[in-house]
Amino acid sequence: MKKKYPWVLYVTHDQIFEAAYDAFSVTTPLRKKAFQKIGLKVKVFYSKGERVNFLSELLKILKFIKKMDIVYITVDGSSILEKFSLLKLFNPSLSLIWEIHGQVEEVFWSDRSLKTKLAVIRRNFKRKILSKLVDGSICLDEELKIYSEKQLGIKKSFVIPSFVDDEALREVFNSQEFQKSALGLFLKNKKIFKIIWGGGARFRWQAIDLIEKAARKIYSVDKKIIFLV
Repeated sequence: MKKKYPWVLYVTHDQIFEAAYDAFSVTTPLRKKAFQKIGLKVKVFYSKGERVNFLSELLKILKFIKKMDIVYITVDGSSILEKFSLLKLFNPSLSLIWEIHGQVEEVFWSDRSLKTKLAVIRRNFKRKILSKLVDGSICLDEELKIYSEKQLGIKKSFVIPSFVDDEALREVFNSQEFQKSALGLFLKNKKIFKIIWGGGARFRWQAIDLIEKAARKIYSVDKKIIFLV
């Protein structure tokens, strides 16, 4: 008898959601690869967010939701995708997992107007209600795990830091082209203490301007400490 592998529906952002796509265009294929590695069959649904009618996207998924065993949803500061948790009402046997990237309050970094404050209250209420349907959460750090357990009441919460494809990186770093490149030679220089920082200038809360100021100040004190931003 042929072994039946579980199906996972991975709900994430479409390219049209530009503010997040830079990150999710990288993480989505990595998540898919990770699911397949542990024996899951994967279907990815790219939501266009608030630019399209939610009901139309929901109806598309309902055509195949009975086939799914797990629904895995990206939950971030935009608070756009957790509404797909309602899928569990149409298939109660589903295991519903949230991958928590951030809290709703992140929007305060760019806008502290009354309208935004009211939106945050509304979104937090919505997230709290929908979290009742969740079976477990994957959090990117310990702070988000505390948020998941204490504020959302999700008892099964685990920390798995956002990752990169180690095999692909190793292949690049070991290539002759990289070894001979200026960056490759720089990284091999043991006389320099190197700090590698990754983030996006598009998201103010990632504080790339603060990192730059810190790098300049440290470099003025010790030129053997170099930041790669």
